[in-house]
Amino acid sequence: MNEHAKSSMTTIAILEDDDQFREKLARVLERQADFQVVACASRGEKAAIEFSKYQPNVILVDIQLPGKSGIDCICELKELCPESEIIILTFYEDSELIFRAFQEGANGYILKTSRPEELYEGVRNICSGGAPISIKISRKITQYFREKKANMDDVEKLSTQEREVLRFLSTGYTYKDVAEEMGLSIETVRTYVKRSCSKLQVKNKIEAVIKYKDSESL
Repeated sequence: MNEHAKSSMTTIAILEDDDQFREKLARVLERQADFQVVACASRGEKAAIEFSKYQPNVILVDIQLPGKSGIDCICELKELCPESEIIILTFYEDSELIFRAFQEGANGYILKTSRPEELYEGVRNICSGGAPISIKISRKITQYFREKKANMDDVEKLSTQEREVLRFLSTGYTYKDVAEEMGLSIETVRTYVKRSCSKLQVKNKIEAVIKYKDSESL
């Protein structure tokens, strides 16, 4: 292969623990004349070091790996392969996993059930500055942020003191601790919690704290 041909190739690395799927995926990708699979790994612990030798254009990462998960590998991959685009390739459609993958630095998210043509398009798209996301995943993300927005809208109804009470409770404070910290009676703290539960449309203190923390993470 001449140097011009090499420079026009999209180099790809695969992090996938299922041997059969990994080999099949490599064959499917290399059907494309402009794709070259340069490295594969089955575990996350050494993948970044191995892939850094090749600095691939694209890294395909499975989430469910033995030991270190695919999402937990993203940060190290980004550090050792700074120019590589990372696409999560998985069966998982869980909204929290999707959101966490993007928070960690993933550039795209494609389901393993996608047709080969969608995968080819996704790899080319990401190399052109796009962010390939399966239609089903796009819908999940939209729904996720709608729910987050609804949580934030409810939290906006809380008074400053009600928020402060939930903030203390979220860090492990007891009612007594909160009362002492805020200069209130324990009964007043309980009242704030009850009002917060009503405004947040939840059943108890735990759910109120979770909903408060969830809105703060957005």
